[in-house]
Amino acid sequence: MNRTNKILAVVLALQLVILGISAVWSRSDDESSAPGEALIAGFEASNVTQMTITDQDGKTITVAEGEGGNWVLPDYGDYPIDGMKVINLLQKLKGLQTDRLITRSETSHRRLQVSDDEFVRLIEFDQEGGKSHKLYLGKTGGGSTVHVRLDDQSQVYLVGDLSSQDANALPNGWIDTLYFSADSTQVISLSLQNANGELLFTKSGNTWTMDGLTGDETLTQEKVTELLNFAAAVRISEPIGKEAKDEYGLAAPQATITLRVLEPVAAADAAEPADVGSALGGEPTADPAVPTATPQMEEKEVSFVIGAEIEGGVVLKASNSDYYVLVPKATADRFTLKTRADFVTLPPTPTPEPTIDPAQITPEPMSTAEPTIAPTPEPTVEPTVEPTVEPTVEPTVEATVEPIAEPTAKP
Repeated sequence: MNRTNKILAVVLALQLVILGISAVWSRSDDESSAPGEALIAGFEASNVTQMTITDQDGKTITVAEGEGGNWVLPDYGDYPIDGMKVINLLQKLKGLQTDRLITRSETSHRRLQVSDDEFVRLIEFDQEGGKSHKLYLGKTGGGSTVHVRLDDQSQVYLVGDLSSQDANALPNGWIDTLYFSADSTQVISLSLQNANGELLFTKSGNTWTMDGLTGDETLTQEKVTELLNFAAAVRISEPIGKEAKDEYGLAAPQATITLRVLEPVAAADAAEPADVGSALGGEPTADPAVPTATPQMEEKEVSFVIGAEIEGGVVLKASNSDYYVLVPKATADRFTLKTRADFVTLPPTPTPEPTIDPAQITPEPMSTAEPTIAPTPEPTVEPTVEPTVEPTVEPTVEATVEPIAEPTAKP
């Protein structure tokens, strides 16, 4: 190896050393990928019985495991929630890995929105043994990734399959918002009472009637159906608990809606169908000779009242629920503002013929002038012009006289 090659080899070795040092330094404050471990060591979803979630606006909600393993909102009178949403979030927390390190620098926490006072979501939970954890969810990293950090660590990781929507800080993100429902096809009467009066609708066959209709009024069927659809499916913004309060205004409600519904009831003394197969030593089968019993129907009355408007919405309470809830004002207005005129069509008012009073008729003045008789013009006789006949001139033929030659004497 000559001198030049030795120098080049030394330079190449130095470059490799510098690149190696730079890579190590850059990995301390930039993203690195390596086989990861579980972000929350020893996490078991089944050991978590309560979580508190706070969003960037300061709204907080707590979900907890209630009696019978059902998840509830303890701050809202143990209102039931969708347990699968809780289980889904816990499973995602269990799957978080540390394979994508973004930074170890605490100065980057606010920029990535995973600091103590700057975050998108804060999830707090206890594990078995009393160990508490705080997990910060920060800004997205593109696609379906998000930055996360545990409160006792400075490292920030980028993880997938988790978003702020999985950790909602509002009640309606966890509950079934359908609060009151009835089978609209089985409703046989509907009454609405508000400040404008009381309306009672009754169904006969497929046609609705209304109490108090006069002979020339027509009930608009579509308007009754629209009101029924609103009343048979009431969705809420959030529950507010089981305790009645004066501020809810239900002592003098804005509106009361009552439905009478036909519901099937199993006969208490219904006989069990004959088991033909077992009697013959085979598989249990129903006797085809025994007709299937037609379910009996009974009337049930359900109702809900609409109270005062408070912060967050308008109070509503159903007769078949222990919970007071809030609905949007637009939902309440569908019942509180209705009037009789919204459902009744009147025939068009005929236009009366104008009435003429003979006493008010002013006769036209009579004329005293002698009538002027126009003279009858004499007929004009056009003179008859005889046609002029041109005389016919016969052509004159002139006779040609041949000269007579004199005889010539011979000598």
